Amino acid sequence: MKTTDYDIAAALASLGISQLNDMQRATGAAFLKPSAELMLFSATGSGKTLAFLLPLLDIADETIGAVQALVIAPTRELAAQIARVASSLGTPFKTLCCYGGHDINIELRSLTEPPQLLISTPGRLLDLLQRSLSPSQVRAVVVDEYDKSLEMGFEQEMAAIFDRLPAGCRKLFTSATESIPIPRLAGVSQPQRLDFVSDEDKGGRLSKEFMRCRNKRDALLGLVCSLKGLPCIVFCNYRESAEKTVSYLRSEGVSATLFHGGMEQHERERSLVKFRGGSANVLVATDLAARGLDIPELACVVHFEPSSTVEELIHRNGRTARMNAHGRVVVMSGPDEVLPYDLDGYDPVGPPPVSTPTPARFVTVYIGKGRKDKLSKGDIVGFFCVKGGLAKEEIGHIEVKDHHAFLTIPADKSHIVTVLRGYKIKGMKTKIDLSY
Repeated sequence: MKTTDYDIAAALASLGISQLNDMQRATGAAFLKPSAELMLFSATGSGKTLAFLLPLLDIADETIGAVQALVIAPTRELAAQIARVASSLGTPFKTLCCYGGHDINIELRSLTEPPQLLISTPGRLLDLLQRSLSPSQVRAVVVDEYDKSLEMGFEQEMAAIFDRLPAGCRKLFTSATESIPIPRLAGVSQPQRLDFVSDEDKGGRLSKEFMRCRNKRDALLGLVCSLKGLPCIVFCNYRESAEKTVSYLRSEGVSATLFHGGMEQHERERSLVKFRGGSANVLVATDLAARGLDIPELACVVHFEPSSTVEELIHRNGRTARMNAHGRVVVMSGPDEVLPYDLDGYDPVGPPPVSTPTPARFVTVYIGKGRKDKLSKGDIVGFFCVKGGLAKEEIGHIEVKDHHAFLTIPADKSHIVTVLRGYKIKGMKTKIDLSY
């Protein structure tokens, strides 16, 4: 890494990381070799993002005003999460995150002073390459969750991207399972394999259950109620069934929110904010949420509709029991359902009785100003403490976006939002309201 006065050990320490794990060290050493071509298989939550970001810092050169490292992610949420991790490292390198769903001209203007690291979804990256982005200085490319990109139909975009990359460019493909081989489009014939899945077997830390049900909706409600408000994801196979499921849970008093690819970006963002902040206990989602999302440690993963492949089952399960935590997965099946795979190691259990749902302890508040308005987390905390009368410890999760922000406060203090609507925050008049 050619840069000035950057202490990577101090940056890692600020993230609570005293030393890298075996997978991260091995990936870094292999990726730094000239013209490296790698496939990395490692469990969800094992630290793959740091494993490829750290060597990219060594490969990039701050003095070169061009894109030198690319990270390609299948979804907007995963791209944004990778960008947040890169930002948390506090390097002097410029990083830009690009994806569809908003005006591409904003990103094109940002590329007039190119970043050293560009993180993007496949379709948006190809669009940028076809317009103005030069890949001539790209030294390394990472395709995170490469199998998901192919499953989502991005094969042609990926082929066009790799056709534009310089010869000898380092290539790294990551996944939690080896479900799809790397296609020839990537120009990789015999990549070095780094397989850490077996080394990171969750073992007894992951409780696996199989629940045969007469009435799946009632069984799901009983299961959610039995969690007593602990966070869980309920997976469905289709958008329509996810929508019906979340509507049912809400009608029964469960604090649930929805996440699938048919929602507008701002709707997906709001759902994740509510779930991360604890104003929703349950996230009902399609497989779009199976990997890459920045969400809290989950108590339980529920397969309300079992996945069609064992590989996707593994990815879903990877949302819980991450790193050193404990977790639980429950695969549900109706009386006439036939699963496409065996559930060896899953304990048969009966549906728990329906009880009163545990309400969410927090509510999410929307603020109509954000980072571009020079609003910071400190400004928000000060405003809600001084004007709202909250104690600092009562303020929970805060997320400041470019043009708006969210925070969570105790549900029993939600009335202060009405009071605060008449005040300016940091001298700015803005919308302050509960986020539903």
